[in-house]
Amino acid sequence: MRTKDLFGNNNTAVALCEYTDELSLLKEFIEIADEAVQTRASEQDASHKGICYLFARAIVNYTKMAYDNILIGHFKAAHMIMRPMVENLVCLDVIIHNEKKELWKYYYVQSYRNTMKLAKKEMDPRTVSHIREMCSMYNIDDDFLEKGDKKKAYIELDYGWAYKVNKECNFSALCKLVSSIDREDFRMLSDYAHGTSLYQKFFDSTSIEHIMNMFSIIYTVIERLIRMYCWDSVDDYFEELAETLEYRFRNIY
Repeated sequence: MRTKDLFGNNNTAVALCEYTDELSLLKEFIEIADEAVQTRASEQDASHKGICYLFARAIVNYTKMAYDNILIGHFKAAHMIMRPMVENLVCLDVIIHNEKKELWKYYYVQSYRNTMKLAKKEMDPRTVSHIREMCSMYNIDDDFLEKGDKKKAYIELDYGWAYKVNKECNFSALCKLVSSIDREDFRMLSDYAHGTSLYQKFFDSTSIEHIMNMFSIIYTVIERLIRMYCWDSVDDYFEELAETLEYRFRNIY
């Protein structure tokens, strides 16, 4: 790939010249996570291990994309990518810390249902029947499919797969279950993802606070992922690198 073929933003990228050390350390942190996650690869997607691996791999891939966009000065794009990065971390956290409730099964079946609905637009009887067969095979509770006194069944709601721990079936309620996630930070990332903020159309912030905020979001997600999912990769070197990054983030501004 030739960098001259990229539509970078030199006005913002030039601000990174002062943070080459932080960028290098952050890249190394991402690489540690990448290697650690790969050791947990699973050939069976339809399992707790398989679903957790898919979430973890997606998180690492999103951090790489965000990092790359920071390097070429696309700070807004980096923030847009951070939104699904954080969202995947929250989902993974909820699935891991509620393993006995087997939420991965509900997520797997709902994902199949949503994919089929997108492809066909209408849920034909054959697809509905297959979804019920999947629920039976995975011993999924009947109330996941039944509307009861609700307007929609849990399987029809955005985060219905987590209804056993999140009756509101929305992301805000999921965030409350994850202590490391600041809902306000996610709301800011959502503004970037939608791209309709008038303020963002006027400004490309290159302030120290803005740049460090991008770095710290990536760091926080990776640090949480490794401690939660790849705990056996937490060694003295990891702790030293994490401590160095945290020190820099606290003391640069």
